[in-house]
Amino acid sequence: MERVTDGPTSTTVAWIGPLPAPVHGASLVTARLLDRVRGEVADVRVVDVMGSGTGVRHVLTRAAAHLRALVVVLGLPTGSAVYVSLFGGLGLWYQLPVLAAARLRGLRVVAHHHSYAYLTATAVPMVLITRVLGRRDRHLFLSRTMRAAFEQRYASRAEHAVLSNAHVVDPGPVGPARDGDLVLVHVSNLGVSKGSVAAVEACEVLRERDPRTSLTLVGPCGDDDTAAAIARAGEAVRWLGPRPTAGVNEALDAADVFLFPSSYVNEAEPLVVLEALSRGVPVIATRRGALPELLPADWLVEGPDPVEIAARVEALCAGPTWRADAATRARALFAARRADADPVALVTAGSGGL
Repeated sequence: MERVTDGPTSTTVAWIGPLPAPVHGASLVTARLLDRVRGEVADVRVVDVMGSGTGVRHVLTRAAAHLRALVVVLGLPTGSAVYVSLFGGLGLWYQLPVLAAARLRGLRVVAHHHSYAYLTATAVPMVLITRVLGRRDRHLFLSRTMRAAFEQRYASRAEHAVLSNAHVVDPGPVGPARDGDLVLVHVSNLGVSKGSVAAVEACEVLRERDPRTSLTLVGPCGDDDTAAAIARAGEAVRWLGPRPTAGVNEALDAADVFLFPSSYVNEAEPLVVLEALSRGVPVIATRRGALPELLPADWLVEGPDPVEIAARVEALCAGPTWRADAATRARALFAARRADADPVALVTAGSGGL
């Protein structure tokens, strides 16, 4: 169901969601949207519900954060809106009482989806959330395919709208096409499920044909298998560690092809993929989440198979003008994701487009 009700942007908004640190896609999107909202909404009441630590400490700090969110919702003036950046797993149980309190108070709710975890299998807390939210509320999805997957699995009375993460990515500069040796790049919280090992192994396959090929890795690495793969690759792989946005952009601008062979269950519309496209860097990725809607078929692989990834890269690199052609194509794909939506209106329960 797609129904976006006309109405003004609320003057008071409770902003509830994970914020950096730690840095990951959902927390960055939530933070960047918050910056946009603060520029247009007079009263924004923010509750960071990320939690801290591990184990019992993480459970307790996250529960305490949602109790603070509940207090904020109960204290909002009539006519306010409540934005909730949804978790992908058990965290939905923390958010359910907050959403229910907002509904009982008659406040408009925007539930922003960032994960495919409950779209590939039915999740009880999401069933309950769909029953709590009413016709004046809004489910906000990252893509049309994400919305369709939700509608196939859950019955919902609320509005359904789409807002791509591309709206929180600034378009990169248009410069001359690179030349020289093939440089690959992979940006993520490095790990097997994010495709980091597959990216390293794909680089090794490509180096068998051209020893000058190299791979730049950006992001923290707490995974032993990935660390071992980096060590085995030697000089073929350059690991930069975590980098701020400017550092990530610098690595993207120095690369020819972005590799993102993720098998992560929660993968949706990865911010790093959009950042690569915005700077004219083509992306070879797996068919996870919204990636098949975002990328053309000839840039997709079925799974994190290094040989298949290498074959896709070689096909992309064919022809004397491949770098310029791929850059033009990448920027066009990014531009298409930013069309026809008002991000602030959509996340604050106003009328915003799709």
